[in-house]
Amino acid sequence: MVEPSGREYIIGWYHQGKYFIEWAETAEKEKLAFETFMDIAVKIKAEHPEMHIYHYGAYEPSAFKRLMCRYATKENEIDAFLRSATFVDLHSIVKQSLRAGVGKDTHLNTWKNIMAFCERWIYVHFPR
Repeated sequence: MVEPSGREYIIGWYHQGKYFIEWAETAEKEKLAFETFMDIAVKIKAEHPEMHIYHYGAYEPSAFKRLMCRYATKENEIDAFLRSATFVDLHSIVKQSLRAGVGKDTHLNTWKNIMAFCERWIYVHFPR
């Protein structure tokens, strides 16, 4: 966990086949990186309301909330993302899909089951 005064050095995302990274070595750059990401995410969400921000675990939404509070910026945008379930925690999806292997169910079959569950979950919750 990052201490309250800790720095989020990198904000990165993947969109339309490209990786983007905003570095933040100072408080000013951290605020700018957060605002830059949020501006881009809000623009994409406006153009594609079905857009989601996939993450693995609770860290990312918590970090965004900390940055929002630390710099008193993008409160309405973060609130809208949280209320609209824009953040999707893939870790919780995988965790829900895990079952203890019994009998012939091998480790490989367990992972196949996890992947099939994730695919079904995404299809049901985010149809195209």
